[in-house]
Amino acid sequence: RPKMTSTAFPRILPCDSTWQRFQGLFPAGGREFLIDFRLPGSGLEPKFSCDPQLYSLLQGYQNVVKHRLKMSTTADDFLLELTAIVKRIFQHTSHIEGLSPLVCTQIISEIDAIGWDAVQSLDASLTRLVLQTTDAASRVHSIQIDISPRFPIAPPTCLCALPQPFTFPWTPDARLQGLFKQFKAAVASYEPLWDMLAEIDANTWVLEPAAPSLACTLRRIALSSSASIQIEVDPRAPSSMPTCRVFGPDTIAHPLRQRLLNHASEWQPSRSLLTNLTAVLAVTFPSRPPPQEEDQSMECTICYCRLLDGAAPDVTCEQPQCAKVFHKACLLEWLQALPTTRRSFSTFFGECPYCATGLSVTAS
Repeated sequence: RPKMTSTAFPRILPCDSTWQRFQGLFPAGGREFLIDFRLPGSGLEPKFSCDPQLYSLLQGYQNVVKHRLKMSTTADDFLLELTAIVKRIFQHTSHIEGLSPLVCTQIISEIDAIGWDAVQSLDASLTRLVLQTTDAASRVHSIQIDISPRFPIAPPTCLCALPQPFTFPWTPDARLQGLFKQFKAAVASYEPLWDMLAEIDANTWVLEPAAPSLACTLRRIALSSSASIQIEVDPRAPSSMPTCRVFGPDTIAHPLRQRLLNHASEWQPSRSLLTNLTAVLAVTFPSRPPPQEEDQSMECTICYCRLLDGAAPDVTCEQPQCAKVFHKACLLEWLQALPTTRRSFSTFFGECPYCATGLSVTAS
């Protein structure tokens, strides 16, 4: 009959009369992990499961664990093999990444305090942790935390998609749980901004960026097939009037610029961005057309593409009956190739390729 586990594993006990399945607390790295395993035999496949903390430590070693379990005839055999594997992981992280077993244990303990349901990923070396949270509008936000070998004396470095740099105070007594709490507070503070930009994205024809990240506070919105407005929102005061630039032929753009100047006092912080823009400009923003029509209506009439290096056309012919749009780079290359083009410093003067109306473009 198989023997019970030795005194080295007193908290791991058999779960059935066959003495093939065992469960209990496995000691490693100065702490204990819950494990459950079944030895091979009686026509049953060997099986191993463990809590999320140990599972993360064993990332990349799962096949080794399965093989050692399959070759074990007693619980002690497997537990000694598992001990050797975990010890090797600690030695590997200490040698390769500079993390000591004590630091590894502390990191696991701090993740325990945060909650493993917040963990999006954790690499085998424990030096890179990605946590995620969800805001009131069900938007998912992630923060990547890179942990130094000198942790916690040296602060971790963080990477996340927020409209402003994420900064946090850190002392040797600080914990990852406090850092994550600060990140969630930062996310909550930007929710009014994201809500207003989401309304614009859903109800207008946004030309740029094509797929804005949560860190982006700029939108270029179509007013017509030949005119657009670019807004840049202050992330700390999203309901205030944003920085605005109007693109298009002067016959369309100039009246809109004047309205922005003359009616700025009508901006009401209690209203959303879209409501305020609609009222101040006295316009109705067109909705996004079907994909095929969108590509044709706002494509550059030189290269016949809508986006060039991620940018939409930003030069428009001033002739209202023409109102063709061009990428600045395309029009500049076109004008430079014509002998009739005049140049004054970095500005080129020529004619619209379609209607011969005078136009100019300045090289960046």
